[in-house]
Amino acid sequence: MAQVLKPPARRRSPSSEQFKKDADQSRMLQAPARRRSASFEKPDLPPRTPSKAELRELAERDWRLEVVLATCVAIALGLAIFRDMYIGGLGSSNGRIVSFLASLNGCAGFRRQKKAVRAHKARTTEKFRRLESLHLAAPSPPRHKVQLMCIAFSNKFATQSIGSLLVGATPVILKGWRHVSSWFLAFALVQIAPRDVVYDALTRHVFLAFVVKVGAALYKLRKFNFVVSACPHCSLQFLLMVMLVTIDGNNACSRCMTWLWMRGTANTKRKHILRGIGAFAARSGPVLLAAAFIRTTRSCKDKYGKLLVLVVFLHRNGCAGLLLRTARTARRGMDSPSYVGEAFPVRRSPRLRGEKVD
Repeated sequence: MAQVLKPPARRRSPSSEQFKKDADQSRMLQAPARRRSASFEKPDLPPRTPSKAELRELAERDWRLEVVLATCVAIALGLAIFRDMYIGGLGSSNGRIVSFLASLNGCAGFRRQKKAVRAHKARTTEKFRRLESLHLAAPSPPRHKVQLMCIAFSNKFATQSIGSLLVGATPVILKGWRHVSSWFLAFALVQIAPRDVVYDALTRHVFLAFVVKVGAALYKLRKFNFVVSACPHCSLQFLLMVMLVTIDGNNACSRCMTWLWMRGTANTKRKHILRGIGAFAARSGPVLLAAAFIRTTRSCKDKYGKLLVLVVFLHRNGCAGLLLRTARTARRGMDSPSYVGEAFPVRRSPRLRGEKVD
C-alpha cells in the first residue's frame, strides 16, 4: 500500500504580546533614537545616604512636631483634671480620668525600675537592653510576657483589694469592669504602643509628666480620704497600717516582686534590703505623719487639711521640680527657638540611629 504523507504542520505566528517582548529584548529591532537613549541610561546606583546635617534637620522637625503634640495632650489632660476637681472636689471618690492617669503613672513607673534589673550602673546601651526585660513588646519568650503582665496586674489590684477588705469595703476590682478596662488601656499604651511613643513621651516631656503626676497625686489623696472616712472609730495603729497597705502597698509590692523575679534571692544582699527599707520609710513617712495629724486634729473634713495632704502627695511625685523644669524650658524656648532641640535631645530619634522610618 502506498504510504500517505501528512502535510507539514503549520507554524503559528507569534502573538502580539510575544512580538513586543522579543522586540524589547532585541536591540536591532529598536528605533535608533531609542537605542541611543538606552545606551546613555544611568546605571542603578544605591540611594544616597543623607548627610548628618540633613538627618538632624529632619529629626529636629519631627521633634518639634512631637513637642507640640505632647503639649496639646498635656493641656487637654490638665483641663480634664481641673474639671474632675471641680465636680468631685477633694472627696474620696475618684473619677475616670484621675484613675486612668494613676494607672498610666504606675505602669510607666513599673518600666523604670533600674535597680531591679541592674541597669542603674550600666552604660547607656546596656541600660536600655536591661530595661527591655520590663517591656512587653520587646523580644522575649511567651512565658516571660505572661509573667510580666501578671506581676503588673497584681501590683495594681492586690494591695488595693486587701486594703478595702481591711476596712470592710468592696474591692475595686469587684465593683465593675471600668477600673479593670482603664488599667488595661493604660498598660497597653505604655507597653505595646507603636514605636513606644507613650512611654517615650512620659519619660522626656516634662510638662506631660507633670500633668500625669498631678493626676496621680489627686488619686492618692482621694484614697487617703477614703481610708480616713472608712475608719472613723478604729485605733491609730490600725489606721496607719491600712494607710500603708492602701497608699504605698502597690509600690512596695511592685519593687519586691520585680526584684525577686529578675534578680532572685541569690543576688540580694543585706545592704539591698536595708536600702529598700530606707527608701520605703522615706516615701511613706510623710503620709503616715499626715494621717496621724488628720486623726489627732479631727480635721478630715477640713479643706485646708486635705490641701495639706495633697501637697504631701505632690511633693512625693516630684511635681515641683517638673513644674520648674517646664517653666525654665518654656522661658528659654521663647528667648531662643533653638532651645527646644536642646531641651529634648535628638540623639534618640530613629532617623539618627539609622532605623527605617515609615
